[in-house]
Amino acid sequence: MEDTDTHERTRLLYAHALRDPEWDPHAFADAQGWSNDQLTQAILHLADLQLLCPNPHAPSGWAAAAPSGALGHLLAHGHRTVDGLTKELHQVWNAVSRVIADYHPVHTDQLAHSSTELLTGVARVTAALEDITRSAQREIVSLHPGRAVPPEMIEEGLARDRHALAKGIRIRTVHLHTTASTPHMAAYLDDLQALGGKVKTTQMLPLRMIVVDGASAMVPAPAPEGELAALLVHGGPLAAVFRQIFEHCWVTSVPLPLSGPQTADHAKAGLGDRESTVLALLATGATDESIARRLGASERTVRRIVAELMEQLGATSRFEAGVLATRSGWLGPPPVDEDWLVPAPGSRGLRPGGGSA
Repeated sequence: MEDTDTHERTRLLYAHALRDPEWDPHAFADAQGWSNDQLTQAILHLADLQLLCPNPHAPSGWAAAAPSGALGHLLAHGHRTVDGLTKELHQVWNAVSRVIADYHPVHTDQLAHSSTELLTGVARVTAALEDITRSAQREIVSLHPGRAVPPEMIEEGLARDRHALAKGIRIRTVHLHTTASTPHMAAYLDDLQALGGKVKTTQMLPLRMIVVDGASAMVPAPAPEGELAALLVHGGPLAAVFRQIFEHCWVTSVPLPLSGPQTADHAKAGLGDRESTVLALLATGATDESIARRLGASERTVRRIVAELMEQLGATSRFEAGVLATRSGWLGPPPVDEDWLVPAPGSRGLRPGGGSA
């Protein structure tokens, strides 16, 4: 809002412009003792009110208008502004209507296939875990931090694993080093591997979880002390996030060595001389060509053997397969044969059982 002095100067200027169409702005300002800024402010205020209109033929460059005419101009400008806003509002409304009509059903359909449920109590959590593991079609993956489960639960878990693996479902599970070293857990995990499950161990895991077919997941949820609670996720991006967490833990873990004093002999029992030689040479960084010459076999055969061994070990690279085989007791020291070696790359509430138990 303008102050009293500004308002009074504006009225004086307007009255003078009405009386003398030939008025000179600077002469008037000097006579009133106004500064240039005060003169400019008064002129612009009158122009905003449409009481002074630009007129190139007038000496001052401005012509005074009657208040009724100024009011008409202001009302017309207001109507134009309102009409523009109304038109813009209609455009926005039409755009919103199109979005609702065309895309809301798509979003609703996606939500219909995605849900999150909070389960409380041992009975509900156990029943839900049984349901999602029974529904598995392709894979069950799980992380198991914390203490080993009681021995009496192992047989039940192994039975579920055996049933799932017999259906062709892939099982991968990661346990802590300390848990896997517990005698009854070590025996269970050895049995799981013998059935075809994949087991790795690590020093630390972020949370307990099970993910089925990359679409359903169960993780612990906060609950009052002494109670059990879990979050069950079906579909949507959250299940995919839990699947990615598992994959990160899987690639940063190591394959479980077979336990007991017969570790090396037990591991070697499944390897022929050719596979043992391939593994030993992989640990040195040997190429397919050099391994093929050593074996007297084709490079295609060597690639097939390497792929099978990497899958069996859970290795992500050829060199890692050789290192993991040695660490797991599958091999003794690698053969030393300078003719066949090349520089090594880089030389410079949920229970165990792969998620189903």
